[in-house]
Amino acid sequence: MWTTNLPKRGETVVGYNSAFFSGGKGANQAVQAAKLGANVFLIGKVGDDIQGDFILDELKKNNVNVDYVFIDNSANTGTCCVQVDAQGNNSIITVPSVNYKVTVDEVRTAKKIIETADILMVQLLLKDEVIAEAMKIAVKNDITIILDPAPARKISDKSIIKYADYITPNETEAEFLTKCNRENYNTAEEWEIGVIEKFNMMGTNRLLLTIGQDGVIYSYMNDMFKIPAYSVNAVDCTGAGDSFNAAFAVAIAEKKSLVDAIKYGNAAAAITVMKKGAQIAMPDKLMLECFIKDKCI
Repeated sequence: MWTTNLPKRGETVVGYNSAFFSGGKGANQAVQAAKLGANVFLIGKVGDDIQGDFILDELKKNNVNVDYVFIDNSANTGTCCVQVDAQGNNSIITVPSVNYKVTVDEVRTAKKIIETADILMVQLLLKDEVIAEAMKIAVKNDITIILDPAPARKISDKSIIKYADYITPNETEAEFLTKCNRENYNTAEEWEIGVIEKFNMMGTNRLLLTIGQDGVIYSYMNDMFKIPAYSVNAVDCTGAGDSFNAAFAVAIAEKKSLVDAIKYGNAAAAITVMKKGAQIAMPDKLMLECFIKDKCI
């Protein structure tokens, strides 16, 4: 739903448009990676309902392999309500529903796929033990793991943080996980340093802190730098983080340098925010490369 301004507590606002799109963090990232030419398998679950059928159809249309997307008639397909204001900012309520029904045994059926992958991408829309199982398989086979800690929630299995080669929180997720409230810091720079220190204490490997229009801060051991975002007119920020994660993953799989991989992710996110929706707004490989070339001239 699109509206001039997001509602405050207890407020009702009138929107000017609405639409129904295929989504979900795992599905979004799978679609973006596939659009960029990757061979993508998605592990997950949908309900035996119209929404589940729609999501599966959209995944197939975008060349995502759904052999390990299970159908469960005991719960509804996960859904979310996205509200977007005139500046492209959003607020989201997500109901994972059947996502929490994915089991460790179901993940194990995809063991060979994980073992032979270049990258394992994980989000927090499944139960911790399910996420950890996929990560354990990847770790045993030296597969690079990218953890998008979203939606922000308590992680009971701390190994999930330590297993990840890269963790990619946005500002809200970083605040939640580190308990570093911006209001307790005098400047944005002080807050960023505080967040990085807390993640280091948690045993994080490579941190990619995405800070919206200000870009991405990378930190690992004594190495830290910031890659600025591309300047565009944002229409809808929904899916921007998913575009970044997927494009970054594809770039890492293609052996691009770390800096170039972050720039690749930033470019994908920039293109995505210029259109309404998530998967439908995500760029293909040609569009992304043309965008980067144009911005670099």
